[in-house]
Amino acid sequence: MIHRKMMDESLFARLLNPFSQRVVHLNKSTITYADVRKLKDDIEQIVVESDSTDPVILMIDTPGDAGEMGSRHAMEALRQMIENSRVEIWGMVTGQCRLASMYILQSCHLRVAVPEATLQFHDLRRVIVLDVFASDDPTVVGDMVAKIVECVKWDVIRERWTVAMFYQSRMRRISTIEILELMRDEAHLSAYQALSLGVIDRVEHIPSVVH
Repeated sequence: MIHRKMMDESLFARLLNPFSQRVVHLNKSTITYADVRKLKDDIEQIVVESDSTDPVILMIDTPGDAGEMGSRHAMEALRQMIENSRVEIWGMVTGQCRLASMYILQSCHLRVAVPEATLQFHDLRRVIVLDVFASDDPTVVGDMVAKIVECVKWDVIRERWTVAMFYQSRMRRISTIEILELMRDEAHLSAYQALSLGVIDRVEHIPSVVH
């Protein structure tokens, strides 16, 4: 089923039309548990309330900071929903796709970006440390960071490998080790760099009908 309609430019333009009601947006600066659950519910509602087999397009433009630890569990639920959806979910990056939103993009059946888009991997250990201290007095962070990083180290390594292997299942042009290096370096990619690495499937301009 995947990509069966990707070359149909008229369909692509029609789906992106504001009146198509088959477009959802991920554009908040911080992605919380509630945001991901709402995104999941919005996609499910579109699929359930229509007999159409046309894809649903997820428009992504967000720095992708994970606002809550629980948002990662919600993202996994979203990934599973997309995987089991009776219609394809196409992710389209219209600006930024960074950090947590990269995981959501990789869950989509078709991954598209406009030429001006930027994509960024993230290092999970840094995210977890920031989560832990999100609301604490920064003056006490010093020694405690090292202790907490040591405590969570093995869980982080396990989660990092799990995420990297999931990415590799979508980005078959590069190895899991190379993906781990991209995560470690928090690599920034242009749309065409992302295409060359298999991070996305296509680079497309947004049809003029939606401007």
